[in-house]
Amino acid sequence: MSACPNALTVTIFGGTAETIAMAPKKANHESLYFWYVAISSTIYYFMRETSKNSAIEAEADADAEVAVR
Repeated sequence: MSACPNALTVTIFGGTAETIAMAPKKANHESLYFWYVAISSTIYYFMRETSKNSAIEAEADADAEVAVR
């Protein structure tokens, strides 16, 4: 579950950059791409780092402790 925010952000913003860049350009609204980049960069900046504190590993450790008891 901890990797879900990263996966969602990459899915939504990662594969759409070229399409999003070209659509406003064709409509003569090139400045809209700036807002797309600004919003996606803000989301990337505030995402939690999950490589050191994995919720999956914490849950597995908790399950292991319960099984030992």
